[in-house]
Amino acid sequence: MAWPALAAVALTGCSPSGDDQRSGIEVSGVVAPAPIIAGTPGDVSMAVYATFVNHGPAEDTLTDVESMDARRASIHTTMDHGGMTMMMLAEHIVLPDDSTVRLAPGGAHVMLESLTRVILPGDSVAVTFVFRSSGRVNAMAQVVTYDQIEQVLGAGETP
Repeated sequence: MAWPALAAVALTGCSPSGDDQRSGIEVSGVVAPAPIIAGTPGDVSMAVYATFVNHGPAEDTLTDVESMDARRASIHTTMDHGGMTMMMLAEHIVLPDDSTVRLAPGGAHVMLESLTRVILPGDSVAVTFVFRSSGRVNAMAQVVTYDQIEQVLGAGETP
């Protein structure tokens, strides 16, 4: 797949199943670096990044994430602990009203753990983001190589 076509696919916006006017949450730029294959898919994890725009008049909260392609999915954040960056499980991510929140390398992200299939660059992974007020938002994460992740996240996205 050529790079321009890949960027167009990766940056396609996704909307909630059902009524996206009710939710006020826009999800875009959903992308995942292809995991390093070591052992069986069940031994492998992968990160997912996205941009959330809360168009609603009130704050909302990302409380959960799900994927058919993983046995477990969770929200993580990173913090500096004595000069070392550490990944930590997060209960939720708050989206203030009229804001943009970006999940990106080195910060908050989703982890898909114990994958249910081999996932390669060019594949797509179904992800459902669950918000406290807006409900479930279904999206497709475009799987890219590690060297493409920053280019895809930076192309056309609002920081």
